[in-house]
Amino acid sequence: MNLESKTIRLRLVNELDAEFILKLRMDNRYNQFLSSVTADIQAQKTWINKYKTDEENGTQFYFIIEKLDGTPCGTIRVYDLREDSFCWGSWILNEDKTRYAALESAFLIYQFGFEKLGFKKSHFDVMKGNDKVISFHKKMGAVQVNEDNDNFYFEITKESVADMRSKFDLDAKIKLKDSFSITEIKVGMTSSYTRTITDEDVKKFAEVSGDNNPIHLDEEYAKNSRFKKRIAHGLMTASFFSTIFGTKFPGKGSIYISQNVEFKRPVYLGDTVVATVLVKTVDEVKKRAVFETTCTVSGEVVTTGSAELFIP
Repeated sequence: MNLESKTIRLRLVNELDAEFILKLRMDNRYNQFLSSVTADIQAQKTWINKYKTDEENGTQFYFIIEKLDGTPCGTIRVYDLREDSFCWGSWILNEDKTRYAALESAFLIYQFGFEKLGFKKSHFDVMKGNDKVISFHKKMGAVQVNEDNDNFYFEITKESVADMRSKFDLDAKIKLKDSFSITEIKVGMTSSYTRTITDEDVKKFAEVSGDNNPIHLDEEYAKNSRFKKRIAHGLMTASFFSTIFGTKFPGKGSIYISQNVEFKRPVYLGDTVVATVLVKTVDEVKKRAVFETTCTVSGEVVTTGSAELFIP
């Protein structure tokens, strides 16, 4: 899985990172709310080798946060994997971080936990007094579920993160607004929409479209198909691009000119689809833009294509 955002990426730790990690954890600007460590580079390498073993066993994952030019600027870790939830922490960002590194790294670690590992929620603890981090998590949609003398304990669901992610439109660093004019559209801007497919969705789409193919509606029929269970209409997932274009980005006034679609994998009832559009070219004279359009489920591409829009 490619864990990369607009200004930073996550990569798995290796032994060569020992000096950077030790320097980071020994820095009094960043270690106030972390467990203490000794200034022993060999001990740090031993810890990293243990993490690599755990990584191979799928029990925990330690990442370096780095800028896209390769400059390391922090750490983040996934651990304490439970039946339906994962924990993350060891989250440090230094002075080399980018402006949006905190948001981007948080969204990327949730992407890893929810899409790569397949969890439905996340749990974590924050030391009392770490007010900025506590505020950050609450704004993200985390709910406090417990506390003790030292820590607050939080949980956050996949749906809460997806909702917050769509509001931020982080990859483009654009603020939520009603619409964008053609002069505001730039190559690389992106927006997403997330929806979990329900039985009601499929039935309504069949009613509106007139496509009553039993592969979508009849459980018994679907059991005997190559899919083994009901699947959503392919054009339902493709319609989510229209949701983005008409209501989020570019928004009001934008008009579809063309859309091509290729269906890579089936989408089943209960799947959470993430539709994403990415600006590829802009023609301000003709007031047109071309977008890459992609739908994913658990990080796997299910629908891909491109669209051209008129944007006033």
